[in-house]
Amino acid sequence: MSHYSVLTLKVITQTENVNIEFEDLVEEKVIWYFGKKISSLVYYAKTVLNKEDDKPVCPKCGHSMHKHGYTNPIKVKYTSDNASRPTFILLRKARYACDFCHRTMQMEASKLIDKFKSISLRAKHYILSLLTTEFSMTEIARQATTSVSYVLNVLVNSIDPYNLSKYDNLPKHICIDEVRVINRVCNFICCDAVKGTIIGVLPSNDGKSIIEFFKSSL
Repeated sequence: MSHYSVLTLKVITQTENVNIEFEDLVEEKVIWYFGKKISSLVYYAKTVLNKEDDKPVCPKCGHSMHKHGYTNPIKVKYTSDNASRPTFILLRKARYACDFCHRTMQMEASKLIDKFKSISLRAKHYILSLLTTEFSMTEIARQATTSVSYVLNVLVNSIDPYNLSKYDNLPKHICIDEVRVINRVCNFICCDAVKGTIIGVLPSNDGKSIIEFFKSSL
């Protein structure tokens, strides 16, 4: 079976974020993800202070902070070379408490994963690379072990909705459609019917936004 060794994963992630500390443990176990039981490879890690950093300072009062345990582990979806055996990192974030006002904060792994998200930036970039292929959204979601709505979300957030600078004029033939991404909101999308390149994506499908979008290309 082909998968990342702990050492390999350490090397890959440490080039992205130096405040992650891995345990020398990898397990093959069944976990719940998007409401399904998935047989996965699971690595264990926690966030730590960089060696060059001093003790963190409270953003509220400016006093020093001390370590105050760890958060519950979150399942971080990582890239995998086998779509049938996805890779996850169970990440615990170090918590710190202020010595003066007792405010707490957690140490983020900002170059590994966005705040409040559960899919790594590397997995997000992998989805972006698949979006340049002829794979369907469903197939991309299957290969990335995520949901179709998240794939659409990555697509929408990666495009400037009003950027038509690469088009001197609109193409002769245009395909238009609407996609449902998050919160049951429909987004407007259009592309060149011949080349298949995306012209733009709008955050809504109301007529006023669509008219303004096409007027900006005239």
